[in-house]
Amino acid sequence: MPISPTDPRFRALPDATREVSADVRAFDAATAARVSTEYLDHGYWEGLEVDRRWLVIGDNPIGDHWLLGPDGEVWFFDHNFGERAVHLFEPLQISVAEWLMMAHLLGRAERATAPIDPDRLTAAIAAISPDLAERWPYELDSL
Repeated sequence: MPISPTDPRFRALPDATREVSADVRAFDAATAARVSTEYLDHGYWEGLEVDRRWLVIGDNPIGDHWLLGPDGEVWFFDHNFGERAVHLFEPLQISVAEWLMMAHLLGRAERATAPIDPDRLTAAIAAISPDLAERWPYELDSL
């Protein structure tokens, strides 16, 4: 059964799919529903055990996925693992809104024409969620 774009879990997603930063393309509800339905195929899951509670809410150019978990928080799946399994998903312990805030912050830092003050960036990330910089799946030192 396909996932509906009207699923209330998609309410915090943007109105249109957009690349927010180099590592975050946030899906709109219709795209999230379509991609999530696609990844419910048994062939994508380790041991063919599909967990339907996980929704794909974004990706990046190298094929990693941002997931909305059954706990209502955002998780990360590294495509290098190949097949999906819940034990391979990394918890970020943030909401969709906080995930989008982090992506916008990183996108702004990526587009900056002057060097970013690392202390200000660290403080801004911590304001979104304490220790988020340590949980974020990508290196932040290059910003």
